[in-house]
Amino acid sequence: CLNYNNNITVASFTGATAMTRVSTSGQCTYLYKVRQTPKDTRTGCQLFNPRTYISTTKYDSSFNGSSIHELDIRGKKLTLINNHLESFKLTMEDRSHYSAFIKNLNSETLDGLRSSIEQKLGPAFRIRARQARAVAEEIKKIDTDYVLVCGDFNDTPISYAHRTIQGPLKDAYAASGCGVGVTYNENFFWFRIDNILHSANMKPINCTVDKVRYSDHYPLWCYLQLKEGD
Repeated sequence: CLNYNNNITVASFTGATAMTRVSTSGQCTYLYKVRQTPKDTRTGCQLFNPRTYISTTKYDSSFNGSSIHELDIRGKKLTLINNHLESFKLTMEDRSHYSAFIKNLNSETLDGLRSSIEQKLGPAFRIRARQARAVAEEIKKIDTDYVLVCGDFNDTPISYAHRTIQGPLKDAYAASGCGVGVTYNENFFWFRIDNILHSANMKPINCTVDKVRYSDHYPLWCYLQLKEGD
């Protein structure tokens, strides 16, 4: 996963499945496809990369999951944790109420929004918090040279889930991106909920949200350079 310039290309995509791709810039052959699938087989996490080891985090979910991969980069070890955390599970009616509120800010549309989604927010936050703590515990156990944590957190950069998972890691978009970095692209939910986090001994370059509609998420990608001497 390392090219001659010591760069790694990381891309996080979310759609029918949550997928993270780690590849060598200029090298497009993927020898293996590894997939970790929760109980619901319509969703899962995928990594396209040779020489990878996989295990899973220990939290119970029918629709979500996190997978742990170890990659060999010219004798150096990189651990990648790919995530798809709990969503709010909003229905189309819920999303319509939210869109109506954003388009017309008044007490009537606010009441409609409140009655529609208030019972879903709290439970989802609590489930995601447990998942985030489980992922954070896995990160603490990592003893490889480099660490990457990617995927759909279903929460914003200022959320408990994001802060808990990030810990001492660096946020690639915060360090090298430009603008708000919206990754969810429907129903006026304009937030960055997809992430690439990395250990301090990697330098992010040009973390970018590509405005292509492969799904309800825009893909997030970044170059990561291994620092000299690491």
